[in-house]
Amino acid sequence: MTRKGTLRIKICGLQRLADVEAVNRCRPDWAGFVFAPGRRRICPEEARVLRAALRKDIPVFGVFVNAPVEEAAALAREGILDGIQLHGDEDAAYVDVLRHRTAVPVWQACRVRPGATDAGQRTAAAVGMIVLDAFSPAAYGGTGKRIDAALLRQVRVDRPFLLAGGLTAETVADAVAAVLAVPCLAPYLAGVDVSGGVETNGWKDPEKIREFIETVRGMRP
Repeated sequence: MTRKGTLRIKICGLQRLADVEAVNRCRPDWAGFVFAPGRRRICPEEARVLRAALRKDIPVFGVFVNAPVEEAAALAREGILDGIQLHGDEDAAYVDVLRHRTAVPVWQACRVRPGATDAGQRTAAAVGMIVLDAFSPAAYGGTGKRIDAALLRQVRVDRPFLLAGGLTAETVADAVAAVLAVPCLAPYLAGVDVSGGVETNGWKDPEKIREFIETVRGMRP
């Protein structure tokens, strides 16, 4: 839940050792590896190398879209992942099977669009955190689109959530303020999730990572 000075930060989409080095220096609350199709996708072998170089006190969440359950569970059991983030059409039955195969936390993305108001009902009961992201018909996430502030007023949640979508060091304060202006959302805002907003020419930018983290940690929600 959001209290003064407690917004947490996830830097997602790490692909290179240089990305890990930048994250190690800035120490966000979580890091993310993407195993879903797209330009940030890495394979398990790459993930092993990156996890070995990453600080042990930075938990890693793996992002999956409609992947076989065992694909995610195996990476968690191996210790590469400390959590699993689902960004596809995974239902409650999928989550139940996943939870039987691994004990790591499971998060689920909810893409905000008109008419889809109850993120809590659309999320499996076993999910610990929601990731609110902008909807795009072309992709399940990582589009760089920001959630329309008017749509935020239609959303209902029943557990902590991370705000994602179109966040940068320049936009994150306004995006967070838009959430805090919605009384039913504000108490559940746990932090922010960023990927493209800390990149330059499609690659993680150490200076943008530093600036983003400093900006968020300097905010007083």
